[in-house]
Amino acid sequence: MEAITKRQIKAIWALAHRGGLNAEDLHKQIESSVGKRSLRQLSREEAARVIQGLLPKTGVEELALPAATVKIEGTTSAQRAFISRLIWEIGWDERSLLRLAYRMYGVRRFADLTVRQASGLIEALKAINRRHAA
Repeated sequence: MEAITKRQIKAIWALAHRGGLNAEDLHKQIESSVGKRSLRQLSREEAARVIQGLLPKTGVEELALPAATVKIEGTTSAQRAFISRLIWEIGWDERSLLRLAYRMYGVRRFADLTVRQASGLIEALKAINRRHAA
């Protein structure tokens, strides 16, 4: 089981603050959701359940990810959205993504990526995201 990420911890505290929960109330909420009192003891899956449980208290129905901003013409819309989500999670910008694409495939523009190359880029971003989360 993978441990909770720093991003999940920040999200939980932000949602608790937005929902008007103090630390004690948050820990009670966590205990009622997953049976643990400490945030650091949670797995990623448990943290996701806690986050989902906190959303109704904040008036938010679901977490919104930023809109897909990367314009990669030679790929599918699903690939573009997934790439945008991954670079947002990692904390990169388009310039960092383009450097990675250049190192991997020698392309100087996103429009030059093929669907297959975009798939490889996604796999590389997923690996980077896993390392950042650890």
